[in-house]
Amino acid sequence: MLEQRSKKNIFSEWLEQLQQESWQLELLISGLALFGIWESRSGLMKLENYFDTNIAGEYVGLLNPVIDVFWAGWAIFMTNLLIHIILRGLWIGAIGLRYVSGDIDFDELNYSDIFRRFFKKRIGGFDEYIERLEKLSSVIFSFTFLLFLMLFSIVFLNLVFALISVIIYNVFYPDYNGPPPALLIFGLVFYGIGLLVLIDFLTLGGFKRVKDPTFSKIYFWIYRTFSILSLSFIYRPLLLNFIDNKYTRRLFFFAFPYIIVLIMGFRLMSLEKYSYIPDFDKRGDIYDYFVDEESINWNNYDDLRLEYHKTYSDLERPLEKSRIIIASLDKYELSGSYGKIFLKYLRNDNKMIARQHPEFAKYKETGINHRMFFDGEVDDPIIEELKTQELSEIRYMLKVVRDQEDEIDSTQTSQFGHLYDEYNSNTTDDISGLRSRIRSKYIDQRNNHAKTRIKKSKEIILSNYKMWIDDISFNDSLQCSFYTHPNLHERGLLCYFPLKSMEVGPHLIHLRKAYDDDDCIDDCPEHIKNMPFRIID
Repeated sequence: MLEQRSKKNIFSEWLEQLQQESWQLELLISGLALFGIWESRSGLMKLENYFDTNIAGEYVGLLNPVIDVFWAGWAIFMTNLLIHIILRGLWIGAIGLRYVSGDIDFDELNYSDIFRRFFKKRIGGFDEYIERLEKLSSVIFSFTFLLFLMLFSIVFLNLVFALISVIIYNVFYPDYNGPPPALLIFGLVFYGIGLLVLIDFLTLGGFKRVKDPTFSKIYFWIYRTFSILSLSFIYRPLLLNFIDNKYTRRLFFFAFPYIIVLIMGFRLMSLEKYSYIPDFDKRGDIYDYFVDEESINWNNYDDLRLEYHKTYSDLERPLEKSRIIIASLDKYELSGSYGKIFLKYLRNDNKMIARQHPEFAKYKETGINHRMFFDGEVDDPIIEELKTQELSEIRYMLKVVRDQEDEIDSTQTSQFGHLYDEYNSNTTDDISGLRSRIRSKYIDQRNNHAKTRIKKSKEIILSNYKMWIDDISFNDSLQCSFYTHPNLHERGLLCYFPLKSMEVGPHLIHLRKAYDDDDCIDDCPEHIKNMPFRIID
């Protein structure tokens, strides 16, 4: 027992000593972290662009909050650690000044009584000022990590709810239109109980102070459950130590408005300089096509997009990359016999096409898959039927050639009875050749179907685009292939259109793209996009 106390005392003394020297570690960590955070901007932007380009519509609600919390964390760490380094620098400077000048001599300053009293009350001694700087610097350092963990906890809790909701919807109600009753009830219970935990959190443990044993037991298990679901148990010791002190408790209440201000400041702030030029440099899905008609927007043309990106350094270039909106022309100035335009496959086109062509088999199942369980590939029912027919015909052939006609069932007779005479004229020595011939026949059928299916899928996707050039329809003139655009690896169709009949000078592409909205089929709303271009020879 004495040995344990001795070890505890030694550890406490070590912590006390480390506490006095912690400013060195704080400065080192803050400096390295600031450098890493600043360099991570391009990585975060690449991740955001990847999610935007590759994540299916129904999973955007799951993964977009992850990006948002990363950007919020970036803003929190960048701001707080920068403030921390400035305060620590001020603290070190104050200590150096104290060595030279000592304490503040108010008599030497010879101020009037009102200013002397004011400064003595507000500042006190110089040592007190240094102590305040020390406390504030240390608190901000720990406050930074607490803020991020609190924010991540809220987002993670919502991710858990979204994941459970997806499971409920897809497993128990796959064909249900709209949110099923079980999902609504689960949402009310989940967020209703979560609201109690939030109230307890904001009141610094108001429900934990209730002495009624029945209430305490019930709320204890609610608290434990949400503690695990939100991962708040990771930072709970830090939080409890933060709110048990009056000085640090004030920062806790400041945390929520501070996070909101940081997020809105970094993500929503912009600087406008051109009051009388319409905004054609948009990155959203909604385009003012009248402005498009009179503008040369760099993001509508592959060549201008590359030139735009070259104006930035290698580090900044990922930050300035923009996703293609609906379509992109190969060049603004066109020449030769053909022009090229990329037609983007939109995130929610899967749902719309599934309603428009329910008979057409999809290639892959939308969503997140794991190769150990399911790789996402969807079997084509026609291909599977051809494989079944191939196996049945081989079995029928074997029974006929081996004179096992009594084992032939009526289904095989109805399917392959017209081949009886052909197979009956062969001997068992011919079985290998007959089997190869049957397989070759069905391989050709499967290949022909696959080729037709690929062309059909291209036609289905293209049917949701309508293109005019100078009021002349070019729908039937487009020659398209599946394509992955090198900009942000957007998927879609790369289409060629003829230029021979066009005069030298300015022209206008008018594009309409149907998009998924309110379970539409034939009457879907449309994105409208205008792209001017010029024929130069």
